[in-house]
Amino acid sequence: YDRVAQAFNRDLACKFPFTKGPYTKGEQEVDPNDIRSFFVLYDRQAPLGKSAVEASALRGDDRERALVFMSKMEQVRIFFGPYLALPVGQAKMTFDVDVGLRVNRVRELGGNQIIEWQTTLGPRSITLLDKEKRTRWAFGEPVSISLRWANNSSVPALDINNPTLSVRNQSATLQFTNRWSLLDLIRRQASGPEDFVQLVDPKPQTLRFLYPTRPTGGGPIVLSRVYIRYALSGLVNKKRVGLIAPEFPDSAPLLINRQTRR
Repeated sequence: YDRVAQAFNRDLACKFPFTKGPYTKGEQEVDPNDIRSFFVLYDRQAPLGKSAVEASALRGDDRERALVFMSKMEQVRIFFGPYLALPVGQAKMTFDVDVGLRVNRVRELGGNQIIEWQTTLGPRSITLLDKEKRTRWAFGEPVSISLRWANNSSVPALDINNPTLSVRNQSATLQFTNRWSLLDLIRRQASGPEDFVQLVDPKPQTLRFLYPTRPTGGGPIVLSRVYIRYALSGLVNKKRVGLIAPEFPDSAPLLINRQTRR
């Protein structure tokens, strides 16, 4: 187990997306090659390491932290499965993305005032009117969401607490420009149980977007709330599998000598 934990802390820990929060400017980002190298070791050592932790005489909370870490990494392994299944020379970190613009309308507020919906992943833009809404995002490509409010309706306003948001006239644009832009988008705009009638997202991943708006003639700020779905998928053994962004651990607990000291 500790070989896995040490490799994680050396090569992945505290590098986005293996961090606690959204991406911050200047923060280190993990290289996909380091993810591949880590999972070569993980695939070899993790099964025995997990069994050893489960059977150990470690104190309950030490064992639990280690098992939680291993459980999270199992989900990370599934998420990166299509990338890890590619031959080394052909490997490129990509995700196929099926976009759903203006979904979950039963929970939206003010969405009927927005007349143009567009999201751009890398070189391709998708609008509400497009029939084909599947595209592919590759590591290093930016992601943006642009909405335009109708004339004589509310207008979007700036939010000093949202560094990704820019506003011009009737339009508001969210821009994500770091190398893991798609994962930063998903993390920043994550929805919660309260966003869904059945308290669970029926078609992951549905993201929540809050925009401060005010009447054209002036007045108090009102939040508009809309939803856009980014359903990720990839190919494993030539079969398409849905992928849900997991909870990424930011560190691995080390257990060296803990058992012998007790």
